[in-house]
Amino acid sequence: MSLFVVSRRKIVYQQGSLGASQVVYVPSTDQVQVLKDSSGAATPVRAASAKAVSRQGPALYRALKGQRVVYGHLPLDLRERRERLKVWLAEDLVLQDSDAFFYVFSPQVVVHGVRERTDEGKLEWRTAQLMLPEKGEELKPFETALADFMFANQDLKVCVAVVSEIKLFRAVQALTAPLGLTPVPFSTLKPMPSVPPLYSHYNFTWVNILVMAIGVLGVVGMASIYILKQTQAAQLEREITQIESQIQSVQINPRVGHIRQAAAVLAEFVTPFSVSPTSLISAAGEPFIAFGQIRDIKLGSIAAERIQQLGTTLEPGQIAAEINLTEATDLLLADQEARAKMMLTSHPWVRKVIRHGTTGSDMGMIVILQPLPTEPTAGGAAQ
Repeated sequence: MSLFVVSRRKIVYQQGSLGASQVVYVPSTDQVQVLKDSSGAATPVRAASAKAVSRQGPALYRALKGQRVVYGHLPLDLRERRERLKVWLAEDLVLQDSDAFFYVFSPQVVVHGVRERTDEGKLEWRTAQLMLPEKGEELKPFETALADFMFANQDLKVCVAVVSEIKLFRAVQALTAPLGLTPVPFSTLKPMPSVPPLYSHYNFTWVNILVMAIGVLGVVGMASIYILKQTQAAQLEREITQIESQIQSVQINPRVGHIRQAAAVLAEFVTPFSVSPTSLISAAGEPFIAFGQIRDIKLGSIAAERIQQLGTTLEPGQIAAEINLTEATDLLLADQEARAKMMLTSHPWVRKVIRHGTTGSDMGMIVILQPLPTEPTAGGAAQ
């Protein structure tokens, strides 16, 4: 913990520079102002103007029994420290049963206080910084002042406290031993719990960093949301454009606009068969009457797609047909194959027969038809 002593409106002693700080404030007589306050509320003492506050620093005050006592202002150098800081009067730290004290911070800085009775019969502390030579390491001036005080006030209990410097502490200990005094480390002096500090502020660095981090995250989050919204809006615009194009296509050709692959359907319509459809239906259906009752016969691209799905390709001039039967005559696979071989032998325009989708008595077949050769040849194969 850092230690500062403020006297005569300036910092006269400093020990340490990092971490939390404790300030011992020694006001001069002309600095102390007593203000009447009938409520006794510890409201802040405001300066006459903002310029006064910036020039003098925050006011150091304490409310005491209907009065507000202003002891002075904190130096700006201390006000600007970001670490935790508390300001106390010198008498706030003295031992409870002491009537006087000497705080030795260095051979040049010694704070002295004595409790006296005022004209009104009240006990009040009178504190001051001893006027000692500004140079030198000798404690002779302090020894003389302490001896004179003890000689004049032999019935008072005196507290002598020294900062935590071994060399200085031992020197003061040697000087006070003949007077019957035992110095104590200044770090052991603590204020009364009921006594508030004249001024305090805390280190809000991490709070500020946290607030800044939250702010940055908020900005990043808002930017991400904005980018996401823009992306979604662009995607919606593309979808709207696509739908508008589809609507225009439907409006241009209303007859086929509702068909997904209208171009393919139109191409199928305009593609003629090499022979008449009646002849194709007869050529595809007549050989399979013996297999069962024919439900339907499909020609063209539907049958060609099914051929591709089964891994077979059509040669030039060949035509595919899909025949679906109900109540098949033969349910056994061996009987169906035997009937198919007989059919291929007697119907040379049937190149190939592929069975598919057999369910119970229903049976589907793909038939590949070829032009009838000029001379009869042996039949094809059945699968």
